[in-house]
Amino acid sequence: MPLTRGEAVGYDADLMAFGFTMKNGQQIVQCQISRAALVDLAGRSTGGAARDLPAQFEAHRELIEAIASAEFDRISTEETRLVRIFAKHIPSHPTQK
Repeated sequence: MPLTRGEAVGYDADLMAFGFTMKNGQQIVQCQISRAALVDLAGRSTGGAARDLPAQFEAHRELIEAIASAEFDRISTEETRLVRIFAKHIPSHPTQK
């Protein structure tokens, strides 16, 4: 079952990841996308590095959420409460669906 949109939490400098939530029915699933993955997305779409991570998250939110949902489906157990997205999860051509 696909996850549905939750809330953008923000960037955690200690984890070097941007946090957001998604929902699996009533269950809240914590999600993170690494800074490297966000920079990778930003560099591909603008030719430069991500400077404003919240803006980059919003610009690519649909793709990021689709990746998180697919990863949740792949790893999901009843206890799954965290999904992490790294640069390796970003498709070669993220602008193509």
